[in-house]
Amino acid sequence: MKAKMILLTIVFTSLFSDISAHHTGDHSVTLHLTNSYDECAMFLDPSLTQSAFREFVREVGPIIYFKPISSARPLGKFNFDLGLEYQKTSPLEDYKSKWNDTFAHPDSDHYLVPDNHRLSLPLFHARMGVTDKMDMEMQFTKNFASNYGWVGGGLKYGFYYDAGSGLAGAARTNYSSMLGVSDLNYHHVGADLLVSKDLWLFRPYAGVAFSLGYMIETTSKVNLKNETVTGFEGILGTEFVWKYLSIALEADFAVINMYTFKVGGNF
Repeated sequence: MKAKMILLTIVFTSLFSDISAHHTGDHSVTLHLTNSYDECAMFLDPSLTQSAFREFVREVGPIIYFKPISSARPLGKFNFDLGLEYQKTSPLEDYKSKWNDTFAHPDSDHYLVPDNHRLSLPLFHARMGVTDKMDMEMQFTKNFASNYGWVGGGLKYGFYYDAGSGLAGAARTNYSSMLGVSDLNYHHVGADLLVSKDLWLFRPYAGVAFSLGYMIETTSKVNLKNETVTGFEGILGTEFVWKYLSIALEADFAVINMYTFKVGGNF
């Protein structure tokens, strides 16, 4: 077990390694510094305003949202899908207060994101078929060189499937919570509707999602009101399933767009 945890730490830390980079001068800002972590860490700065805090909550929502990364078809009772995901955001305005005053950095030119301003994240995703129509899901990510990560759980119910046409429909509900950040607590709940169609080994799918994020600051460095933010997302993706292999690509369109690639195994 200890060896597995060490291996998981190495894998996740290496995947997080391209999050930070040295900007080449575009939108340069003065960074807040900390010697507590080797990577950029989530700390609230006293200069953070209520409006910037609200914008931060709004943009974190699509990132932490528990994305389906699968078609509307359930796995089937006692079937499993385990996978690793790689997610990338649309460009973040990391040079503005909403991101600059919510993170601290190990040195003065160690930015949160590379020059393309896109944040990259690895996640672990697991699904289990509870019944023939319902899947139970979980996700986990943690930057072991920093202080932040999150864990989530969800349920997917396949309310329609026609074997002849390959059409399927499903509803999901999910919850995610931030881990390891002493300056704030963040809770995110969501629900989405998915439709998909079987096309040989592919299962293209589309959907819509509604989410609600609730962030609580827990530090004396600032005096900010808790923020509750709602949002909508559009979902477009495709799943490839062959024997024990599952691969999925998904785009989620919101105030921050997310692009996810997943490789997993079915058994």
